[in-house]
Amino acid sequence: MNRCTSTASTALVVVVLVNLCFVCAAQDESSVTPTGEVHQIVEAATVPFVPKVKLEATSGNVVVDLPDQKSLRFMAHTTLDIDEARLAENVDMMISQVMATTNLLKAHKRNSTENIATNNLINTLTTQISALQTLVDMGSAEDTAGSLKSIVGNLDHLTNVADDVAMEKSKMLEEIVLQSEKTQHFANDLKLNKLSQDNSLRTYDGDASAHLSSLKSRMLNTNSKLLTLVDQYNDVGDQSQKQVEDITGSLDMSTTIDQVNQDIKLLTSTRLGTNNHAIMKWAVWSTYAHCCGWFNGNGYAWMYGGVPPSTWGDGVATAAYMTQDADIMRTLFNKRAFCGKSCMIWSEEWSYSDTSNSRHVAVLMRVRNTTPQPLTWDLSFIYSSSGSNGELASVALNFQNQWSYSGSCNECEKTLTLSLEPSQTNTIIVLSSSGAPTSTRTLHLSFIQDSLSLPNGAEWVDDLDTVAFL
Repeated sequence: MNRCTSTASTALVVVVLVNLCFVCAAQDESSVTPTGEVHQIVEAATVPFVPKVKLEATSGNVVVDLPDQKSLRFMAHTTLDIDEARLAENVDMMISQVMATTNLLKAHKRNSTENIATNNLINTLTTQISALQTLVDMGSAEDTAGSLKSIVGNLDHLTNVADDVAMEKSKMLEEIVLQSEKTQHFANDLKLNKLSQDNSLRTYDGDASAHLSSLKSRMLNTNSKLLTLVDQYNDVGDQSQKQVEDITGSLDMSTTIDQVNQDIKLLTSTRLGTNNHAIMKWAVWSTYAHCCGWFNGNGYAWMYGGVPPSTWGDGVATAAYMTQDADIMRTLFNKRAFCGKSCMIWSEEWSYSDTSNSRHVAVLMRVRNTTPQPLTWDLSFIYSSSGSNGELASVALNFQNQWSYSGSCNECEKTLTLSLEPSQTNTIIVLSSSGAPTSTRTLHLSFIQDSLSLPNGAEWVDDLDTVAFL
């Protein structure tokens, strides 16, 4: 290659390089224009905390200035006066919109790496052109041709990079415009919600005011009626008090009231039967368990009328063994019987495992002799007993033994004449124990022959629940 040819080739390369620089400059300008448009679009949104976008002059990178989420929530709370739950939901949606826009802008920033690669490629081309100039000066045609081929290849690659950058920026601009429109719509929705809530509050305030006014009026009316009723009540009370004073003025009310209180106490503490309608307390109990021995370890005598279980089962106890302490007797005699002239109390047969496993049934009667002399009462009953096992039948009057039977009997009859003490309440206890053991045992107590009909001058009294001693 001659020198003229080399000079022409060099001039061609310089022209190509200058054109390339113009292409790169045009690409830089295109990067500024979309960024400016994005800034204008975002600024046009009515939301007061839109991200600020700017282009750095030195690097050509897009910089996004965003407040943090705490600042966004504060600004939204001070700008829109809506309820807290709705505010949190709307701010979260707005943050999502803004962050989507930010991601698009940052995508351009990530392309700065490609820009650096492009700049490096331009530097490489500059170096290659300098080397080409040297080759031309040296007159090496073969080396010059190879260098030109390499430079053309790099120019083609640089052109493709410029086209790709222009296309990506165009797509990014379209996405930013779309996101900005969504942000604008969202801000408008917030304003509409605020306006609707303001209207609702004004309507509620008007309704509440009218309701409160009506309520005050009704309260004043009710209060007036109550005052009228109080005045009427006071007038009636004054008249009634005067009438009572007129009626009782000449009476000694203290004596009368004391007598009435005594009568009321007597009536409420006792239940009276007639001669032909008996009232009595009764109880049934066992004393021994085949598995465990005497119940309650043969203790707790107060649960059995003041008599230990073994004394009832093997110790020939009678009704007269029981205590006069009414509180202990209430513990055992806790069932009430209402009878006519005759009465069935208990009738039972059962299979037994041990003769100590006895059962007992007893009746406690309270009969008042209202006369000043003793009254005779014939009491007839059916009983059972097993004297050989220490389980007796018996009757006590005022806790004195009147009769007991130490033989064996599964179902025997007895008529006993009792003398009721005058002018007092008498306590009668009738006890029946288990019958003689065969393959089974029996327990029976009933009153027969209309013998519960009391003699004249006697009456049934039910006062075990109130007296202290019997």
